[in-house]
Amino acid sequence: MVPILGQDYHGGVVGAILGAVWFAKKHGRDFFVCADALCAGIPLGYTFGRLGNFINGELYGRVCTKSWGMVFPDAPRFSTNYQWVRDVAESIGMYEHKKDGSVDFKAPGIPKPKTSHSLNPVPCILYDPCYNGEYSKDLNSGLGISSIATTCMELLGFLPPADYDKCIVSMK
Repeated sequence: MVPILGQDYHGGVVGAILGAVWFAKKHGRDFFVCADALCAGIPLGYTFGRLGNFINGELYGRVCTKSWGMVFPDAPRFSTNYQWVRDVAESIGMYEHKKDGSVDFKAPGIPKPKTSHSLNPVPCILYDPCYNGEYSKDLNSGLGISSIATTCMELLGFLPPADYDKCIVSMK
């Protein structure tokens, strides 16, 4: 038997409609005015619900071979005993590398996987309408999402801890 998916969403919509009917009757308002508000709110609720599912690691999708893929620790894993898994992971840079470029191993024969926060650079827009030359407009290269915290701290005038990654821009 195939389960009927999406019932949480449908239940939410029915609950929202019943709540709007109750609210309209209790406060003497026109239901259709309340329904107009629901038309904007229900898709937003669905969107934020799905984002919550994603953040919680419940909706991770298929195996991704793109550089921007994420690691979900609780997702079903493919064994590195399979050659195709090792080939895909190596081709997309999913293993930590030593400074000499060789793959780092956590145990003999078992490559050390990169974590989701260190996989690849992240597109970032720095919008500063009050720019007064306090940093270089040239972006430092080879940085990832962990550099955003350092950048925010330095732009706000704070000194980040020494073990933080480098700032995206060079402060003057």
